[in-house]
Amino acid sequence: MSKQVQVEIYEQLARVGHALSNAHRLKMLNLLAHGEKTVDQLARETGQTKATASANLKVLRTAHLV
Repeated sequence: MSKQVQVEIYEQLARVGHALSNAHRLKMLNLLAHGEKTVDQLARETGQTKATASANLKVLRTAHLV
């Protein structure tokens, strides 16, 4: 395996670790595992503002978890 591939793997693992290190994001993943939800629904069900829920979704997308 090349050094570049190793670096990319480690970077992806770091993104996943970061995404999973937040209780709100974990709850969002659980909710999404049971079906599609809007940002408004996710915000309401996780006790976040819409802006914060959207930012957390961005973290999850960056990690390719949603």
